[in-house]
Amino acid sequence: MYSKKQVKAIIDTLKDTSIDGRPALQQVFEQGGYMWATNGYIALELGEVRDEYKGKRITLQALVGWYGTHKTKDTTALTELLEDNPETEPDMTLLLHKEFAECKEPRFDIDLMKTACNFLGVSQITLEETASNGSKCYRIKPLEDMHISNEAMDIKAYVMSLIK
Repeated sequence: MYSKKQVKAIIDTLKDTSIDGRPALQQVFEQGGYMWATNGYIALELGEVRDEYKGKRITLQALVGWYGTHKTKDTTALTELLEDNPETEPDMTLLLHKEFAECKEPRFDIDLMKTACNFLGVSQITLEETASNGSKCYRIKPLEDMHISNEAMDIKAYVMSLIK
């Protein structure tokens, strides 16, 4: 179950002005058996999904609507917001499901890191980079225990490095 704070982190990711005019990224989408939210600089892996949710999406408008009509302590599985997805997105599992190792010299937008931490529900993190790291993609690894429901959903967050 996602908290209202986590839904806000997803909304913040999808409202990024860098993806205006790119409807495939302005939504939560299923790909490779996982739900994803990304703006190209941060990727939130919302967890694995069952077969009946494959090919589905959650629009930004639906998330904003849920967020605006629920109280701080409310939670959601997001399944009530799913609909068919007519868009084609980048291959997230190919980009992000790689081997990761300890990070050496990252450079990040702190606001994106805060969004990722809010999604994970943690404030203490370390970073792991892809072994080859040609993509400059980093996985955020919590240094503290996540809420048990976040652990059960196996949610993850990734962030792309800024160019030197």
